[in-house]
Amino acid sequence: MKVFLSWSGALSRSLAVELRDWLRMAVHHAEPWISSQDIGPGERWALALGQELGAADFAILAITVESQSSPWLLFEAGALARSVEARVVPVLLGVSPSELDGPLAQFQAVKANQEGIEQLVAALFSASASTLDAKEQDVVFERLWPILEGRLSELAARAARNEAVESVETVVRDVESSTASTGQSAEVPAQDLFQRLDRLEGEYARLQKELAYLKDEEKKLTDADAPISLQDRAIVPTEQRLGRVGLSLRQVLDQAVADLDPAERAFLRELAAQSGVRLARQLRNDEQQILEHLVNRGLVHVDEAGATLVHDLVAEYVSRLQPGVQGDQSLSEAARELLLAASADSGGTVLKVGTLGGVCVQTNGREFVEKSDPRSAARWRSAVDELQYEGLLEDRVGKGEVFFVTEHGYRMADGIRRP
Repeated sequence: MKVFLSWSGALSRSLAVELRDWLRMAVHHAEPWISSQDIGPGERWALALGQELGAADFAILAITVESQSSPWLLFEAGALARSVEARVVPVLLGVSPSELDGPLAQFQAVKANQEGIEQLVAALFSASASTLDAKEQDVVFERLWPILEGRLSELAARAARNEAVESVETVVRDVESSTASTGQSAEVPAQDLFQRLDRLEGEYARLQKELAYLKDEEKKLTDADAPISLQDRAIVPTEQRLGRVGLSLRQVLDQAVADLDPAERAFLRELAAQSGVRLARQLRNDEQQILEHLVNRGLVHVDEAGATLVHDLVAEYVSRLQPGVQGDQSLSEAARELLLAASADSGGTVLKVGTLGGVCVQTNGREFVEKSDPRSAARWRSAVDELQYEGLLEDRVGKGEVFFVTEHGYRMADGIRRP
């Protein structure tokens, strides 16, 4: 079932993105579409938008204070009303139904709270041929609602504080698109580095928390809940999003220190060793020039108390850089061993498969996990996770079982082999 999400403005788009990602888990047969997210590079924007408007089976309008009077959203609302009749639902964040007027007043709106989203989900299920009965639909909603509830609460709080509400998805897509076109991440403007790292770090931590919650809820499901499973519905998509955010975070950090010479890297490591305490010693002339360059790159902040790195993630990253090795980063012994074996594999693949006995990690004809040894299983499972986080392995299939060595992974393996 095609679901068109209409938005206008930063907060409205963030609301639409959160609804899209959550509805894909909660209403599994739904195919949510957002113009800012789902038109591929090179596609004709107007043509793609017109096709999606015409093909929509259901429409959701992301309504905020800034978007309720937007001419563009009102245009889309009118077009949707003609094409999908009464199956248009405005979702209101910070706006009451009584405040809607014009074309929006003709639709039955719901608030962006538990009662409203439950009504929206029920409408989506009723408009489609779902295989889940009413009881099963309730179970899915109860399990997944806390995730959307937390994200909607954060959006509302950020809007109330007049903070930037640009979706993290936008940051991730910017990093991915620049990497795809140039082979490396585009340089982040100095004034944006801290904000970008902060948003990515926050999203990564949030996804980790959501993933742990989903896995815990999956264990609670009983035979009576069958055929419901959160594995393919929610856990795998969350793992994929976690991998994308982690890779983007690594690429931003890579670019932040790219092209720094050994003296500049050494200065960064000295700042990282301060553990948050400002460097207040007297600087030599050459060190003063280095400091000015690092401030211009957005890596270092200077005030009356001295110099410090702009973000804890920068400190963690540079403290792990191997002195004198451009772009290299220390890995755990297990991760290095696994990467070397995977890069020598004919297909460049690593298999991580759960079994009744635990987990198998295989590549290049070798099984790494020792039989009936939970410590060994934990070691090699962690190695796979580390390589994926560092952008050295990627899960192209999306099942968390088959991982492929990335171009960066092959380069890293070559650097490890090099004497």
